[in-house]
Amino acid sequence: MRILKNYKNVVSGGAYLTTVDKIKIINHLNMRWFAVDKAIKPYILKLNMILGLATIQSCAGHQIVSNGPVYHNNANLWLWLSEPMMKKFKGKAFKLAKVKGIERLYIMYTPDGYEYIEISFDSVEEKKRNLKAMRAIIRFFRSLEEKYGH
Repeated sequence: MRILKNYKNVVSGGAYLTTVDKIKIINHLNMRWFAVDKAIKPYILKLNMILGLATIQSCAGHQIVSNGPVYHNNANLWLWLSEPMMKKFKGKAFKLAKVKGIERLYIMYTPDGYEYIEISFDSVEEKKRNLKAMRAIIRFFRSLEEKYGH
């Protein structure tokens, strides 16, 4: 997958996120912060503060204007999780999928052995609906967060 190829020279290459990989991804993201959609930046910061999770791609969603009606692309998050976080996610994913504004959840497996998730949800540019979905995503992953000693 193209997303993780951007990190090939950054991460160790296991299926799941490690603490060392997360530090490397955050450092890499900091160098490319200018490329992150402005509307989603505050939420990416909050997500990346959660232990066991790293954002590897994000999109705030965008308005598409054509000759016909105005259309909004969904916002997307691609997250790489630690093994314990992924197990918890799989056990509780339907709870997140039921949140209003969440379009769909994917678990993706790459030929080179990575496992990560994509969340598609209401565009962050659609101010009223998006905030509920994005805040629910953050709350959901905080509830799964790895705690030291557990």
